[in-house]
Amino acid sequence: MKICSVQNTIRQYQPSLSFKGKTINGHYYTDQEYVDALKYKSYGHVDYSYFVDRYGFFEYVFTKNPERHANEVNKCINDIKEEEKQKNAIREEKLRAIEKEKQELSKKIEDIEKKEKERKKIIEKYANIDKNTELLSCGLSQENIEQLSEELFQPYGESVANEEQYPNTPNGLLIQGDDSAQNEKAAKAIARQIQQENTISNVQQINFDGNIEKFQNDLKRIKTIASQNYSQKKEMTVIYIPDFDKIALKPNKADYRPELNSFLKVYMLNCAKNGCILLATAKDEEKIESPFLINNKRFGIIVNLENED
Repeated sequence: MKICSVQNTIRQYQPSLSFKGKTINGHYYTDQEYVDALKYKSYGHVDYSYFVDRYGFFEYVFTKNPERHANEVNKCINDIKEEEKQKNAIREEKLRAIEKEKQELSKKIEDIEKKEKERKKIIEKYANIDKNTELLSCGLSQENIEQLSEELFQPYGESVANEEQYPNTPNGLLIQGDDSAQNEKAAKAIARQIQQENTISNVQQINFDGNIEKFQNDLKRIKTIASQNYSQKKEMTVIYIPDFDKIALKPNKADYRPELNSFLKVYMLNCAKNGCILLATAKDEEKIESPFLINNKRFGIIVNLENED
């Protein structure tokens, strides 16, 4: 029992370790050195006379303790300032990064707004038919004009503005009216609205003269060129075929040509994907084989002109 008592007493009076202080800028300082450094930081530098009241006469005069303490305080002051300098530099760098990000974001927003403004301007150029007096004076009804604007001009303008891979337009458009000259006038006016400043170079007129092979080869060649032109320049080619009601006849007509009709049916299904639109005219759509008219993937728009008289 006595041995245990002695062991307990020894354990009770063992000194405990105490780790006090603070690391500043990679250097360790005691709490007192750190507190004094904070107190005298604005002074920039201290000497041991600042701490005269802290030491007894003998320690102050005959030891280097006050001087060592003053030196450590000065080092701590410098380290505190260095840390503050580093923190300020980091904060300033963050502020610069935030400001740069704001400027970049502002520039992006400005660019987006600019592109959107340009995009709307392009769409408006195609959708606005007010300046196309020829189009407004060729016998189109208000319903025709609205349909062309909504289903042809504006979608094509959006395709151009959005730089889409394929133009969002119908493959074909049929103009039907009793007057051939009026039909042609409407066709050219529509082509001019589609083409804008590119009317002459990108409108290809193909007349059928009875030579089926030549007619088919010409159409194939034009589509190939149209596809290349759209891919490179995003410009639509208009293929203009007059008198379509004399070409794609119904089976009960004397001049019915099944081979030609089959070719045209397939040909028209991917015109838009190849950067072209087939624009045809007819005096009597009743003579045209019905698959061309009932499948809107061929003639997506059919315009019946009003007689100008």
